[in-house]
Amino acid sequence: MPSPPGPADAVRLARSYALNQLCYQAAQDPRLRADLQTDPEATLEGLPLSADERGELLAGDIRALYDRGVHPLLLVRLATLELFGLDLDNYGRRLRAAPEPAPTKETGP
Repeated sequence: MPSPPGPADAVRLARSYALNQLCYQAAQDPRLRADLQTDPEATLEGLPLSADERGELLAGDIRALYDRGVHPLLLVRLATLELFGLDLDNYGRRLRAAPEPAPTKETGP
């Protein structure tokens, strides 16, 4: 049985919250989506993201975003909407390049 989430998990989830929220909101809010399409840099400046997170988004670096804890079902929205140079073809390739999660004592090597 997996162990309950610990403090490190809470920190990781808190840090990825703004990124997950952006992916969700981009699909729900037509104005945000239009702003991301026309001037992504300026739009991201107004959001609570670090410079590294903004850079990863602007580069369409799915692997880095996935490693930060952004859920792949939310990340795919960026590709579906063709934001940040992403589309469904390169999204799949970039996500498959993401490393497997490290084994835990519950899952083994």
